[in-house]
Amino acid sequence: LFSKEDVDVNQHALEWLRGWLVQNSSKFEWLESDAKSEIWGKKTRDGVMIINHVFNNACEIEGYNARSIARWLVRNGYVVPDSQGKSTKTCNIMGNRTRCYVFRDNDELHNITPK
Repeated sequence: LFSKEDVDVNQHALEWLRGWLVQNSSKFEWLESDAKSEIWGKKTRDGVMIINHVFNNACEIEGYNARSIARWLVRNGYVVPDSQGKSTKTCNIMGNRTRCYVFRDNDELHNITPK
């Protein structure tokens, strides 16, 4: 169980994450032709994939515990877990397979994916 304090931290982290995704939207490929010098993940019609180490590093820089935040995001339906319940899934980014946090496109994160 999460304490009220934990939920407040997680909600604050979610707010930060929304802004971070919008601020850095150019770092996420949409089509293969969108290749940039640095890619942090991929946008799809279903949501956004963030490469695990990119998410972990960004959380650390902001002072958040990435594992704790990821578990909370999975429990609350923002992140799709893999078949074994892990917070990350194997995804294909620019032709390479890597572990990613897969964020659903939903009302809470609607501003991060193209319509």
